[in-house]
Amino acid sequence: MPSFYKQILSFFLELKSIYDMNRDQELILFNNKEIQIGGKTVFYQNWFDQGVYSICDILYSSGMCLNFADFCRKFSVKSNFLTYFQILSAIPKRLLEKARDSFGTNPIFTPGNSTFHLSPSLSVDLSKFTCKDYYWLFLNRKEPCATGPSKWQRDLPQFTLSWSTIFKRIKLISKQNKLKNFFYKLAHRIVTTKKELHLYGIEDHKSCHYCGDDDSLLHSFLGCHIAVDFLQKVLRWFNEKENSSITLNYKEILFRGATDNDTKIKKLNFCLRYAKFYFHFQKINQRACNWDVFVWKLNFMLKIEGFA
Repeated sequence: MPSFYKQILSFFLELKSIYDMNRDQELILFNNKEIQIGGKTVFYQNWFDQGVYSICDILYSSGMCLNFADFCRKFSVKSNFLTYFQILSAIPKRLLEKARDSFGTNPIFTPGNSTFHLSPSLSVDLSKFTCKDYYWLFLNRKEPCATGPSKWQRDLPQFTLSWSTIFKRIKLISKQNKLKNFFYKLAHRIVTTKKELHLYGIEDHKSCHYCGDDDSLLHSFLGCHIAVDFLQKVLRWFNEKENSSITLNYKEILFRGATDNDTKIKKLNFCLRYAKFYFHFQKINQRACNWDVFVWKLNFMLKIEGFA
C-alpha cells in the first residue's frame, strides 16, 4: 500500500479514537489485526460478497458458532471446512464473548452505505466529506486534554493515573535536563520508535531491534520481553544492593511516582527511570544493552543526584 494511504488510514484511526468511536468495530471479521492466520489478516471476497462481515454473522442466536453445513447454507458460500475452521480458531475468545453480547444489534457494515458514525450524535458521509471537514473534526475534538495522556489512559485502563501530578513531578525527577525531556516526551507519547522511523521513510522496516516484533511505543516499554526482563533485572539489582524486597508489576514500572517521602523509594524510582532512558537510547541506536556499562553509568548518575 502506498505510504499516502497508510497515513490517511492512520489519521482516520486517530480520529476514531478522539471521538471514542466504538460501535463494535473490532468485531469485523476481515482485515482485523486480532484475527490472523499464519501471522496475517485475512479477507475472503466470496464470503464478503455473500454478506459475511462480522463475527456475529457466523453465530447462532444462542451464541454458538455455526457449524460448517449451516454456514454454507445460510450464506450460499462455496468454501471448504478447513478454511472455515481456520477462521473460527483464529478468533480470540474475548471477541467471541463480545460478539455474543452484541448479537442481534444493528449491523456494523451495510454495503453501499457511506455513512460512518463517529459518535452517537455525530455521523459523517465519507463520500461527501472534504479535507476541510476532517480538519474541523480534529479541531473540534471532544477530548479537552492532551492526546498523549488520554491514549495512555485508554491503553492502561486498570491504572488510575493523575496526569496533573505526573507533569508537575517530571521537573523534579532529575537534575539532568535530558532525563526531564525524555519523560515529557514519554508522557505525551512522542518518543520515537522504529514504527515512526519506518513511517517517515528513515528505516526500511519497523521491527524491534531486540525481539523482531513490530515496534511501537507500547511495545518498547510494555510489550518487548527484552525490555520487561531488563527492568525486572534492575529491580532485582536494586533489592540486592539495598537489602530490600520490593516487587512491582511490570506495568507499574512505567509511571512510577516522581517523588516520595521514603529516600529508598525515591532512589528506586530514579533507577527505574534511568533504566528506561538508557534502554530506549540503546535500542533506537541499535546497540546492545551492556549490563556492566549500565550499572557503572547508573552509579555515576546516583552520585550526581545525591543518592550515593
